[in-house]
Amino acid sequence: MLLNHFKDLLDQNYSVVKITEDNLKDVLKLMQANTYYYSQIPFPTPSLDTCRKDLTALPPHTDMKQKNYIALYKGHDCMAILDYIESYPSKDIVYLGLFMLHPDYHHQGLGEKLIHIFIESAKASHFSGINLACYEVNTIGYAFWKKIGFVTEKACIRQIDGVSYVLLEMYKSCL
Repeated sequence: MLLNHFKDLLDQNYSVVKITEDNLKDVLKLMQANTYYYSQIPFPTPSLDTCRKDLTALPPHTDMKQKNYIALYKGHDCMAILDYIESYPSKDIVYLGLFMLHPDYHHQGLGEKLIHIFIESAKASHFSGINLACYEVNTIGYAFWKKIGFVTEKACIRQIDGVSYVLLEMYKSCL
């Protein structure tokens, strides 16, 4: 299982915890600290209600057994969150729905390190690749994913509240 490989490869200074109602306030605090991200994407400022909805949010034709929504802690600090779906959109692909690092940990190479561990974990779990989507207006996020080696496979238009946004579908091979 990908999560077990991820935990095994992760530095022992960090702990991985499933996101539940018990630690939702930590997740909210991390999300609220990422002001750049929420100033760029077409979603409302996070709240406990939106975080609570994320606990069970799934793409079509998937179920909760495929979903992993985890927080990474360093001591008592929630430093990152990952929300991913195994075997979506096909059996050999992992869909990374969200990766967010607390701004206190930006520009230290930690985000890149965590994603490389995630890629290695996916490979060890016999997944051939990782898909994700990034809004084009999120230029910092897009540059991050490109730096790691994700390539844009397709651009599509998403209408939200009457405004058109370009959503870039990206892929990285694990092979």
